[in-house]
Amino acid sequence: MPEFEARRTSVPPFSPPARRDHETDGELDGPAGAPQREGLPPGFRMRHDAHYVDQLIARGTTQPFVRALPVRDIDSPRAADLQDLEPLVRSIASHGVLQPLLVRARHGRFELIAGARRLRAAALAGLSEVPCLVHTCDEERARALAEAAALRRASAPAARAPREMPSTALGELRRSFGTIASCLHLMADRDTPLRDRVALDLIRTEAHRAHRLVQAIHLLTLDPARTTATVSARALLAQVLDAFEPERRLSATQISIEYADGAPEAWGDPEWLAAALSGSIGALLAMVHGAKAPALEARLGPAASGAAVRFEIAQRVVTVPEWAVGRFFDPAWTDRPGGYPCAVELAAARLACDRHGGSLELLAGERGGCRLVMTWPGAVNR
Repeated sequence: MPEFEARRTSVPPFSPPARRDHETDGELDGPAGAPQREGLPPGFRMRHDAHYVDQLIARGTTQPFVRALPVRDIDSPRAADLQDLEPLVRSIASHGVLQPLLVRARHGRFELIAGARRLRAAALAGLSEVPCLVHTCDEERARALAEAAALRRASAPAARAPREMPSTALGELRRSFGTIASCLHLMADRDTPLRDRVALDLIRTEAHRAHRLVQAIHLLTLDPARTTATVSARALLAQVLDAFEPERRLSATQISIEYADGAPEAWGDPEWLAAALSGSIGALLAMVHGAKAPALEARLGPAASGAAVRFEIAQRVVTVPEWAVGRFFDPAWTDRPGGYPCAVELAAARLACDRHGGSLELLAGERGGCRLVMTWPGAVNR
């Protein structure tokens, strides 16, 4: 069973994060007169020696690099305006820290250069680690970086457009993509030459991907009002799968669907439910793309309680490393199969489930692979 690292690309999209603290391309010189420890390369000292971590991080270069650092290991000596943190805490709790903090290695720990509000909000949101751009610099350089970060914040233009403006623009884009898809559907003809049919599938696939991305951004950025109504989950799933048909054909992916008896009707907003279904299907479709025999298995039925709808989609052709499972719903992880659009769609899918009191989680497959399991409130007793 292929690993993500054995995919068709030369640089694996799911390659583990670089561990720069273990690279030794260049000697790390210790202080003058430091005793040479037997069995260690020149310039290295024992773990209990002072500044051991600083040596490993420095690497003989001043180029910064990004690392996920524990919040408890970051010192914030500079005072910061920590008022009105609630919106930032909510955003970080939902989407994570999207912009790395600036830190520098110092005495085995890390000193914050810029990003005190993000650091505090991440701690309040319950995050144990935050992405950081680690610099190796002196006091003067650190002060210059802090001033540059403050200047960038001060010079950022204030949002003057009313809240309705992005909503209107996104709505127009969504309608435009819908119109394009409808026109392309009218152009489909079985008598059309194979080359034209493939070209048509490519166009329809790209239009569908763009529509899904706009839909996900619309939900994540605007959090629009939700309607509550009885929704036929089976009919909506069939509609969502039909929209994926051109992409399925191009990737030669087999998708089987099983409808279990007794599945209750869903309860909530059809648009949000469609986004949750699309995000789940798109994530696993991107995951198996390029495999020898790509295939997905979907099942729609009642949850264990009988009062909720359960949708499960699984793949058995690609093994998911443990480190990838932990980052699967991280919107900042954009070098995954499917890239940035997939990260955004998954974030929107999980948000849709959370907003309706449901859930979306990634589980290990029973016979390899993995499965996405979504529960959605049913219309029973509503």
